[in-house]
Amino acid sequence: MILGRRVNSLPPARLNFDSNLSNRKILIKRFNYRERLLNMFWTKRSKEYIFTLKSAHCVKSTGEIKEFKIDDVVLINDEEIPRHFWKLGKVVDVFPGRDCKIRSCKIKTQNSIIKRPVQLLHNLELNE
Repeated sequence: MILGRRVNSLPPARLNFDSNLSNRKILIKRFNYRERLLNMFWTKRSKEYIFTLKSAHCVKSTGEIKEFKIDDVVLINDEEIPRHFWKLGKVVDVFPGRDCKIRSCKIKTQNSIIKRPVQLLHNLELNE
């Protein structure tokens, strides 16, 4: 988690073939604890952090919503995959509607350039 990526393996353990049952129980407990921590992290991130991104861009006193700008880093909402696998992108162009508010953005992802409505974008940076 600290490394910025999911840790997929346990640290190497030195086990002998003649290790006793208590060592195995300890390893199983450690593994289960690690899995609980990872599950709690992803659950908390998906329920709390991503939803606070939208509200962080709304100024409380005026109710004005900060609009997307070119070079903003965004998280792209995709209902077909879990939140922790959503893609990151960079805004390369914005498209205003008839009311002059930003309605969609052209996003550069790792592999392509896509156009998405602002309702499916979560800005990761606060520019004040």
